[in-house]
Amino acid sequence: MLKEAIERAQKPTPPFWKKVRKAGIVLAAIGTGIVTTVMTGGIAAPAWLTTLGYVLAGAGATMATTASLAVDEEPPQVPQPPKLQK
Repeated sequence: MLKEAIERAQKPTPPFWKKVRKAGIVLAAIGTGIVTTVMTGGIAAPAWLTTLGYVLAGAGATMATTASLAVDEEPPQVPQPPKLQK
């Protein structure tokens, strides 16, 4: 299963999923920034802000990972029936 995931990650990613991956990375960075600022900044912040940071970081990381494993595969080829000769 790990080998399949590595192979999928090395294949080309469709353009739509590249955009989703970038959005996920941005969300994860924003969430990480919020959590880091609240935890190390020594400021009194509401609990919902910390929770929001964790949720954004988790959702963004999930989006980025899922989008990275999307593969641009060709649709299966349907065999054409033989042409009738006249």
